[in-house]
Amino acid sequence: AAVRIIAARATGASPGAGVIGSLARLVKGQLSASVTRESLVYPAALAHYAQSAAKGDRALAAGLTRDARRCPSQVFVLLGYSQGAQVVGDVLGGGGGGALGPATPGVPAPVARKVVAVIQMGDPRRMPGLPFDKGTAPGATGQYPRSAGQSLSGFAARIRSYCDRGDPICARG
Repeated sequence: AAVRIIAARATGASPGAGVIGSLARLVKGQLSASVTRESLVYPAALAHYAQSAAKGDRALAAGLTRDARRCPSQVFVLLGYSQGAQVVGDVLGGGGGGALGPATPGVPAPVARKVVAVIQMGDPRRMPGLPFDKGTAPGATGQYPRSAGQSLSGFAARIRSYCDRGDPICARG
């Protein structure tokens, strides 16, 4: 397919796309190109959170890298909710660090360039004041803010990160 949509579910959601799957269906319906949808397979667990997110990071990075090689003309849309939003951001800007374990790099630039759109909802690594911040809590900082070396600013034109006031994950509410 010309476009591959990958959805990463929230912490504690059953395997599959979770609630972000409804957004994946809407996005697919708006595209005139051929589209496939995939749900990221990872634990999405609250217990051993850092290890769960790291497994998601590795699974998404490996899948993107593999698919970019297999289908060089294919582009990607990444959607993530809560822990899934963190995984999506980690794959682009780098993961881990601090309480989240060893820092890891994002995917290589040739793979990252194939990611044409990203939606994050309730990102635990949210940083305030970025041009792609949306929602009712634009100045919110997540539970595990990104380090300066893990910035997603280079992807600003392709990302929308939603956080609303009172959210305990992206706004420490």
